[in-house]
Amino acid sequence: MPPSSSSPGTGVIGLDNSFVTGRRERAGFPETGAASAHARDGGSLDGLKAWLQQNNTAVMAVLLLVLGVVLLGQDLGGPL
Repeated sequence: MPPSSSSPGTGVIGLDNSFVTGRRERAGFPETGAASAHARDGGSLDGLKAWLQQNNTAVMAVLLLVLGVVLLGQDLGGPL
């Protein structure tokens, strides 16, 4: 006998409501986490940003080299 939709937590309606409620409760987590991480950071991201701006050319060259090697390896048929 199929479960009745009048009892809580059973049937499609009960499962759907709990899924939507769970998604609403977690919706504010990224904003809260980002705000607390920024407060704890202490400026280390500013140092990384300055380093990346200074070494942008070298980082991009290495990135493109790795991508080229991977594509060449896939073209030759070897898993890389």
